[in-house]
Amino acid sequence: MSSAASQNSSTQVVILGAGVIGLTVAHVLSKDARYKIRVVARDMPEDLDSQAFASPWAVSTTGFFSIGHEQDKCGDEPALCMFIPAFGANWSPMGTYNERIYKWEKTTYDKFWEMIPTGLAIASPSRVFYEEGTNLDELWYKTLVRDFRILGKDELPASMKAGVGFQTVSVCPDAYLPWLKSELVARGVEFVRKRVVTLGEAAALAGPNGVLVNATGLGARSLIGLEDKDVYPIRGQTIVIDNPKVHEFMCTDISTPCSELE
Repeated sequence: MSSAASQNSSTQVVILGAGVIGLTVAHVLSKDARYKIRVVARDMPEDLDSQAFASPWAVSTTGFFSIGHEQDKCGDEPALCMFIPAFGANWSPMGTYNERIYKWEKTTYDKFWEMIPTGLAIASPSRVFYEEGTNLDELWYKTLVRDFRILGKDELPASMKAGVGFQTVSVCPDAYLPWLKSELVARGVEFVRKRVVTLGEAAALAGPNGVLVNATGLGARSLIGLEDKDVYPIRGQTIVIDNPKVHEFMCTDISTPCSELE
């Protein structure tokens, strides 16, 4: 089939949003010549200092934060407290087992693990601490991560009764997002900087026979015609610090106060 014939028979796909989800969808679909792909977004991967663009702020530097609470520091009832190594966004265990989500998480974890030799991802040693009574042998993520083990008493903070260690994966958004865009441009994916206000406007960009992929994240709340109130912010405050000696991810169980991690 000629190039012109291939383009005429292709399906127009418009991906609304140029964050990690939107770019990943484009990366997968761009392997198939049946799709002509256009990424439309207000913020592009090079806009790494944008305050309204979530992907570059996926803990792209060493951070200490609590999720779910607007507070200056971890108090008595944080949802989750973490110390995160400087390389970037990392996989960490949250919530309980969900078969559908587990498949997504394993696929993502395995893909990033395969990317370690490229330098775009790194393996990061991790420890998670639990209160007494937790059955560590039945943790839902035991078979997802690499090198899972139960920690010895000498590896636990004084206030913690149990814990596990494993290797997680970390990705630096500052490098990963521009790399994804460069790959997509090389594959012929079109990027259009545009602020889309309504769902109808977005659908019109795809055309009557096209496909629209909504990868706006939190922006789905304010997209007129969709206004999805089921999406909401979970990040509290991110404090950017410089600590090049932090090389390990650590977190406590969701019910454990940060003040006890000593």
